[in-house]
Amino acid sequence: MKLGFFLRCLTGLGSMALASVGLAQIASLKATMDLHISFQELGSDASGFHTYDPFGRFSVFELNALTIQDFHIFVAQPLERVPNDPDHDSLQSYYIENPDVWRVGKQFVHFGASHILKDNVLAVRSDQVIASLGLPVSVIACDGGKNLPQGIVVNFGGNYGLSIAVGDNFGISTTSLLAVRLPSQSPGSGNGYRRVYDAWYQVNTGHYHYWAEAAALKNGNSTTALDDFVSSLGVTYYPMPRKSVTFSIAHDSNQNADFYAVSAEIGLAKNLSLGPFVRFKNGNLFDASLSLNIKI
Repeated sequence: MKLGFFLRCLTGLGSMALASVGLAQIASLKATMDLHISFQELGSDASGFHTYDPFGRFSVFELNALTIQDFHIFVAQPLERVPNDPDHDSLQSYYIENPDVWRVGKQFVHFGASHILKDNVLAVRSDQVIASLGLPVSVIACDGGKNLPQGIVVNFGGNYGLSIAVGDNFGISTTSLLAVRLPSQSPGSGNGYRRVYDAWYQVNTGHYHYWAEAAALKNGNSTTALDDFVSSLGVTYYPMPRKSVTFSIAHDSNQNADFYAVSAEIGLAKNLSLGPFVRFKNGNLFDASLSLNIKI
């Protein structure tokens, strides 16, 4: 039996179970919009106004529900599709979870510190802690369908650790590898990797957040998916709530390129912030944007 068929059956059974419980079991229900309106200068046909930003944050309509059993239900509908997006699902996310224990449905797959890989796919996730070692472990089985990410992802660690992915077509989502490419530069269906190995470290100290992460992408699913090594390190300074500036450096061995980026968050009002961003590739301007984040 295909893993994707099993996951869809499991998600469907969960949905039917929720429907049978009825609205009487819903403790809270909230509909919101999280808008990321940006003007992007990309040096390509994608330049102009978009409802997503260079970090892969999409403008979405969100539905959050909490049951009296403390299960969380989440659905997100994006307002715009990214060019070359291999995922043709109209919904960005839909899942039910027992927070920090398990999650079933379409979700962003946790991989390391998520500064490099962040595939969006149908999955079942289990979060556990090895008590004798105090070691957090997450195991994720995912299957997006033919020529989309599928396989097993295991993460060992919290603020630092190792991740291993085994399967097919990892790294093709428009939200992956954004340290070294644009959301619109997904290689497309069937052009991902069968093996990924990742190591990361991150720490918060005072008003600073530091991170370092590196991933080896191996055994491509196509002749164009050559073995790659991608690294990212950076620091974010938070002088006060909702005001920050981030400096980051990334390297992509396939492109033989270094990327230097500076971004900021400037809180203008309670649910309104401005996000300037500029990035250079080997000393030349790669992309720049000015984003407005509005939460309704």
